[in-house]
Amino acid sequence: MKVATILFLFCLIIIPGIMFAEDGMKAKFHDVQMNINDDNYIVFEDETLIICDRQSDKYLIEITPEIDLYIESNKVSLNSNQRSLLRDYYEAQQILFSKRNSIGAKSIHIGLEGVKLAATAVGGVVELALSGFDEEVEDEFEKEMEKKSEKIERQADRLEDDAEEFEYQVKQINRLNRKINREIDDLYYFDLSVDEDRVCVRVDTD
Repeated sequence: MKVATILFLFCLIIIPGIMFAEDGMKAKFHDVQMNINDDNYIVFEDETLIICDRQSDKYLIEITPEIDLYIESNKVSLNSNQRSLLRDYYEAQQILFSKRNSIGAKSIHIGLEGVKLAATAVGGVVELALSGFDEEVEDEFEKEMEKKSEKIERQADRLEDDAEEFEYQVKQINRLNRKINREIDDLYYFDLSVDEDRVCVRVDTD
């Protein structure tokens, strides 16, 4: 009964949170913004990378797909080296943004799979009770639960691989940020780095 009991408790704890997450969350992933540090967040609008102030939501920096740079709506002239560097930053943020959204969607899916498993466990507990806790029935139930649990664990392992790729991309962006600070004077006082602890999902609830 150990597995069934644990899953029953898991079901009671996680169902409210997961069901809230499922309610329109997947449909709203295109609206997400990504915090990158204490001061700023990014969002992509029509493929333009926009860096905004977290307190005021003011647009600070815009980098278009053509790698035109705007600071507070004023276009900044770039030489070929600066444009190349900014293109690397733009593409790196695209990858990071996409990877963050992918991890979020997969996390929701794994959570929902956990809820389904917990619901199955609750039903199994009822069946066991009706069977008088027959040892053969209980053994089959335990095996079924373990098999489904292992499937979820494999999905979670793949999610960990995605997280490692995410961490690598953060390092790449921060390396580029240091170069940008040296090469593009107009961006010297802007923090374009990514603090991994500040990266989270913000969803438009309108």
